[in-house]
Amino acid sequence: PLSGGGLGPLLCELQFGSLLVRTQTCLHSDRLDGAADFLVYGSFRSFRDFSFVICCKTNFFSTRDMLTHFLPLIKAGGRVVNVSSFVSFRTLNNCSPALQQRFRSEDITEDELVRLMQRFVAETQKGKHKEDGCLTTLSMIQARSLSKERPNDGILLNACCPGWVRTDMAGDKAPKSPDEGAITPVYLALLPPGATEPHGKFVSD
Repeated sequence: PLSGGGLGPLLCELQFGSLLVRTQTCLHSDRLDGAADFLVYGSFRSFRDFSFVICCKTNFFSTRDMLTHFLPLIKAGGRVVNVSSFVSFRTLNNCSPALQQRFRSEDITEDELVRLMQRFVAETQKGKHKEDGCLTTLSMIQARSLSKERPNDGILLNACCPGWVRTDMAGDKAPKSPDEGAITPVYLALLPPGATEPHGKFVSD
């Protein structure tokens, strides 16, 4: 269907969490011929199956590295979608009140978020916290940055929750099929030309 509509989707499978992510990202960037209309990305390792440090490296730091390379390739009028989870909001409640305030602040910068994330990882290793919602916060920061740095380009960047979907991580008891889970991300990726909202939002069904 996408090809019939004149679109040429490119699936990029990156080994997030490894030192190869930067090299792989650059290689895939070359395959995009310097520009992309849409970027839909998701990176999530379960805290049940991996150590907290590995999960944070994958879910936050490697994702940030990837976006550093890919966001400049998004064309004017492009759409960027972070496939996140409602868990990112729920688990912010595990943070201290001070961290919650900064994570949810409208003026938090990406550099500050990275510093907070590093602090958060250190505190979690001491048993003070359990999980994080920093990737969704990163999406909100990057949306503000796009509006400031490319104000006339009309790029919309949002995070979303696809729901509980039958995947290797969620298992076969999840109620949604992969096709059903794709509805919200695809909706955000195909927001019509000229749309101004949503932008910098978290969207779920």
